[in-house]
Amino acid sequence: MKKIVITSVALSILLLPFSCKKENDSIGLNTNKGTLQSASIDTFQLSTFSKYSKNTESNSGSSVFIGGYHSDELGTIKSQVYTSVAPDDLNFRIAEGGITVTSVTLSIQVLEAYGSPISQEFKVSRTTSSVASDVTYLTTDSLTSLTTNIGTFTLASNDTGSVSITIDKSFGEEIIATGDVIFTTSEVFVDIFKGLSITPSTSFTTNSGTVYAIDADDIVLTINYNEVTAGTSGSVTFSPSSSSRSFYNTTSNQSGSDVEAQLTNNNLGNTNFFVQGLGSIKSELSMPSLLTWFKSGNILINKATLTIPVTASIGSSYTAPTSLLVHVSSDGTSTGIQGVFDADSSYYVFEIETLISQKLLADEEAILDLSVLNSFAHPEQVNLHGGSNSTSKASLVIHYTEY
Repeated sequence: MKKIVITSVALSILLLPFSCKKENDSIGLNTNKGTLQSASIDTFQLSTFSKYSKNTESNSGSSVFIGGYHSDELGTIKSQVYTSVAPDDLNFRIAEGGITVTSVTLSIQVLEAYGSPISQEFKVSRTTSSVASDVTYLTTDSLTSLTTNIGTFTLASNDTGSVSITIDKSFGEEIIATGDVIFTTSEVFVDIFKGLSITPSTSFTTNSGTVYAIDADDIVLTINYNEVTAGTSGSVTFSPSSSSRSFYNTTSNQSGSDVEAQLTNNNLGNTNFFVQGLGSIKSELSMPSLLTWFKSGNILINKATLTIPVTASIGSSYTAPTSLLVHVSSDGTSTGIQGVFDADSSYYVFEIETLISQKLLADEEAILDLSVLNSFAHPEQVNLHGGSNSTSKASLVIHYTEY
């Protein structure tokens, strides 16, 4: 599969009102031009946008995701995994008298879960393309799976740990029959056996469902057999040669959700805005007239604190992310500034003086992106207060010195 680069598709909502409130904190005025005059604090209201993003890498971490959920706020999001495995032991050879396959299993390691512990069904299928080790895959990428399932399983809770899946024995017989050919190198094996997909097959009712993080390396296919002549038993295992051999594909449907109107109607105000992981919804923050304000005098920004209040999600299943990331607009690779969720006060706080100073000194408008930490690689969602929220507004407070 060739490398793909997909830029963000951003559908924004109407700019919200902008306000500025100034407080002076005198540190000793001096009328001599070019010398320190005063220290002040200004409060700026934000304009906020909900955006749909497609440019998230999905094979760049140690985890991949399966499952899905539905929420009133953000609709339905689903994730499926694609992986290509290779023999762990390249010295395996079929015994001279032949072997009989007794069972085939696929095991995965569930690391964590997000959502409600409903019973959720999954199917395992073969793919028609392999996952290349030297290609960056995005959450929008997919590989075609064969229509015949080789296994099904159910996750009935959000417990973590090992899950063993029974695979069709005829599939194992097909693989093992050509063992002397395909067990020479990992790449030869992957060329013959392209890979597997794990896909959710459950439909979700309102505010239900779970997304599970599984170990990208620990996806193990085991073929158990008996040697015909010797009568002894054995097994051969297959796993991804690296975490880059596994990636997750996500699909989303915002139909009927709170965010749908924001993504499709530019005439709506923005009381709230939203963020969701797995390469789904992020947001854009702009500070109208901030550049004009900065250029109105000789200003040195000492501190800039961005505070974003949160509205609790419906039910406890879809909790706010522990951390969000503010970074340079349309640059998901930038390090950015992390804001940790304060559950007691229900807000995120970001110290962003470095980011906005860089923008303003470069004579650029202060526009930033907000997303789930680690480039959307988690299914969490959050409902954030926009600039026109009547309860409490997202705001930017700047401490600065005029000189």
